[in-house]
Amino acid sequence: MRSTDTWRRLGPPALRADYVRALRVARELAREFAKQGARAVLLSGSWARKEARRSSDLDLWVLGKAGAPSFLWREPFLVSVSRINPRAERRKLLEPPHTGELLGAWRTAISLFDPHGDARRLREEARGFQWEKVDRKCDRWVARTIVAYGEEAVKIVHSMARGETDTAAVQRNLLANSLVFVLAVHRRVTWVTDNGLWDRLGRKEDPRWWSAQRRALGLGGETLGQSAEAALELYALTAGRLRSVLQPMELATVERVCTIIDQGTAFRSIAGN
Repeated sequence: MRSTDTWRRLGPPALRADYVRALRVARELAREFAKQGARAVLLSGSWARKEARRSSDLDLWVLGKAGAPSFLWREPFLVSVSRINPRAERRKLLEPPHTGELLGAWRTAISLFDPHGDARRLREEARGFQWEKVDRKCDRWVARTIVAYGEEAVKIVHSMARGETDTAAVQRNLLANSLVFVLAVHRRVTWVTDNGLWDRLGRKEDPRWWSAQRRALGLGGETLGQSAEAALELYALTAGRLRSVLQPMELATVERVCTIIDQGTAFRSIAGN
């Protein structure tokens, strides 16, 4: 098994020469995409934020006609290419859960080619964005999503009862991975990448919530039963924080879910802050 030091050696921080090389490759690709009809090309991600590791991939946004993302090799980098329609991207900025991540990403992206000003306008909109524009959308998305995840919580209980450990593990992973985004939208958090969001938000929440998240992720060597129980606790604690945005029928549904998973106490102990 690889040690922590071994993992670190596999991904050392990028050096100044690496950033110079990354920008050169990004600009070369931007010229190629421009010849193919792109309206704008931007560098996003860790290389744009100057937080890259030497093995980090280059993230390029190609504005123009929307298309499926692609992944390519351009010595010495793996390159992730996202093809974005500017109008669709503008609408997406107003649609949780995309808002928080897109705001952070657009605010830090570097323009490589932008003769028509499409990228500049989107960056200006992101930098001047006010969460009040999407308050109701955020509250409704959060409420609907926590209700929907109630089904996954109940599935953990049933899967564990039937001895279907693989299924229980998958449902546990879903809650452990996904509930942070529900809470991030509720808190109106802006993030530039999924990487680190679990640590960042966990440290801002109370110790009980962060402990449940870490145990659900199995970071302390928990057994399946222990981590499944932690995922159920994490659901109840998250739902408790969302009480204020739940409509009566939604509240009744979530309360019933928490009772079924035997985490009603955890749910009721949070005053919807």
